[in-house]
Amino acid sequence: MNKKILIALAVIALGLLAYIGLVERHSLSSGELSGREARLLPRLVRARVEQITLDHADQHIVIRRVRTEAEELGEWRLLQPVEARADQEAVASLLGSLDWADARRRLGAVGSDESSQFGFDAPRARVELKVADETLTLTLGGAAATGDGVYARVGDGQAAVVGQDLLEALTADVGHFRDKALFSDLDLGELRGLSIERRAQADQPAETLRFEQDAGRFWIAGDRRQMAADGRVREAARALADLDAQRFIDGEATNTGLDQPSLRVRIALGAADDGQEGESTEQLLEVGGVCADHPTERYARADGGAVVCVAESDLTAFERPVEGYRQARVATLTIDDLGAVELQLGGRSLSLSRTDEGYHYTSGGGAEGDAERSVVSDWLSSLTHIAPLELVVVSRAELARYGLSGEGDELTLTGRGDAPSERIRFGSVTPDGQWIRRGEEDAVLRVSTEDAAKLALSSLDLRSRALIDERESSVAFISLLRAGVEERLERQDGQWQVTAPSALPADGARVSSLASKLAHPRALRFVSEGPRPEHGLAAPQLVIQARYEGAPASQDEPGSNAEGSGSGGGEAEQAPRRHTLKLGASTSEGVFAQLDDDPAVFLLSLEWAEETRQPYASRDLLRSTATQVRALELTTAAGAISLSYDGMAWRTPDGPADPDRTDALLEAVHGLRAVSIEAYLPAAAPIDGPELKLEITRVDDAQEPRHYVVDIAAPELGASPDAPRRARREDLAVELLVPAGPVQTLLDYRP
Repeated sequence: MNKKILIALAVIALGLLAYIGLVERHSLSSGELSGREARLLPRLVRARVEQITLDHADQHIVIRRVRTEAEELGEWRLLQPVEARADQEAVASLLGSLDWADARRRLGAVGSDESSQFGFDAPRARVELKVADETLTLTLGGAAATGDGVYARVGDGQAAVVGQDLLEALTADVGHFRDKALFSDLDLGELRGLSIERRAQADQPAETLRFEQDAGRFWIAGDRRQMAADGRVREAARALADLDAQRFIDGEATNTGLDQPSLRVRIALGAADDGQEGESTEQLLEVGGVCADHPTERYARADGGAVVCVAESDLTAFERPVEGYRQARVATLTIDDLGAVELQLGGRSLSLSRTDEGYHYTSGGGAEGDAERSVVSDWLSSLTHIAPLELVVVSRAELARYGLSGEGDELTLTGRGDAPSERIRFGSVTPDGQWIRRGEEDAVLRVSTEDAAKLALSSLDLRSRALIDERESSVAFISLLRAGVEERLERQDGQWQVTAPSALPADGARVSSLASKLAHPRALRFVSEGPRPEHGLAAPQLVIQARYEGAPASQDEPGSNAEGSGSGGGEAEQAPRRHTLKLGASTSEGVFAQLDDDPAVFLLSLEWAEETRQPYASRDLLRSTATQVRALELTTAAGAISLSYDGMAWRTPDGPADPDRTDALLEAVHGLRAVSIEAYLPAAAPIDGPELKLEITRVDDAQEPRHYVVDIAAPELGASPDAPRRARREDLAVELLVPAGPVQTLLDYRP
């Protein structure tokens, strides 16, 4: 086969492919029609519908699909009786009703002589659909004689009965299919300006609010420039973008009040007047009087277009007074938008710069360090919550009155990327606060003394709140000094023990909780460079010393299990680390504290004072389970009761004891778990005149001691009968409080 033939065949093949593509593009494929045979309109493929023509009563509505490319679904537009963007959802709903229309009964072909009988000569609705290269028509006639729907005919052929809902879908007026959005193409990402002109009465002058964007934020423009709340401005712009027509006013509208609108809202989009590239556009909303027969609606029009009625409730965003648009927050930057901080105040300086891990600070006094992101974020958040006590709009000439003329102390927050920077100037101090000024705003604000202190950022504010970084398993020794009495806790063979002021089992859960706190103590905030009398640290309520052994948490490999790592030889080579924590006076917020030799004072959570108030001895020192007890003796003012277990039953010297009452007695012995540890006592400090003396002998294989005596005091004078009782074991130098219920059971026991 020669070359010419090959070229000719290739040309033919390309032509054939083009022809097939052209045919398929303008016709319906078998795949598109598959499975539609039983439908009322089997050749209706929604994606291929190009035009819809609706006729009913005096309505003639033409809707056409506009595609930018053949493959796209495009956009529906009204062509008749008005040219406008169509309501895309309304058109989609109409096509859905036609697509899923169900023939309730099929009546077969209808002859011309029967047409009027079914109402097809004067149809109630008719729709014509251009689907690819085909035209489909559906005519709806009169009500079915059986009352179950409406007569319908597809083209000039088959008739059927369809549901009333299809008639309702095909008899909607043009307003139903018209896009209700007055401003459908507003890109609020390009918002650069907004003005609101409003008048309460037609014969009164209009009030105008203008908002202009400058340096990344909005300002209230005018003779006195004020910082605007960006969120409020954008909320008003969003209300404009979301404004929908409730109804369209046909014909020449009169008495609408639009010749002298009560409200004009003008929005500016695109490039600002500062050399930025791109086009700028403006769009206008005008609002007139109350709509006839609709007292909750107002006449309106967008950009001089059609007159519509809008809901009065949708216009409330434009009614806010100028005060409602002022920026109330002293600072607005979030942590994600903050790049750097510079402070000059009272002769001291502080710089804060962003790093990959967080922030780094340096001060003119030589302090330097890394600041946690969370610390900086908390500080920024505190600034956004400052509520000014007073805002005064001033002229530049009046700034001197507030100590804000010329150069002076200031705080600068530098934004990242497109985020605006913010500058806060410090002015005169008043008896109840301080005057400040934001940037070049023609206004001054008075903030409280406490809030002014938040603005006066110091290196102390930026110190890491993480005080110690250890592992809980590294805590090997804890000393707690309370009111001159030292309690020592030591980890022995993996178990915590009290080793001073006497050897006792420890409450393992409570000590583990304390060890966890000591591994990662965290300050709520730093409050002072050094202690003051009100901090209560000259005579602290508690001094905690802790010793840490093994590898510190800082040596854990990323991704390793901190509590399980570091168990090799490297850990044994680590020198023990020691820290001392002093707890002073408590406040409603926390407890003042110091760490080691650092003079800085910080706040710890109140949990520290609450959880360390009681000694850490075990609360199970008095109790024994029934299976451990071999003999009991109870001594009260009424006398003594002796019980012993013979391997089968409990007996007294006089005979068997009552099984049920004795079981309750043993339950009470087991219930003598202390509700709290009151204090460590001298070894020779028994309870005077106990109300109950309980002697317990345990089986040989029970834990030591095999025999012990518990003294339980009588209730305190005036105390409730349900109040816990003081108790102690005669061999232990510790006093406990035990619940009243088990004690009463022991007192009431009779064998």
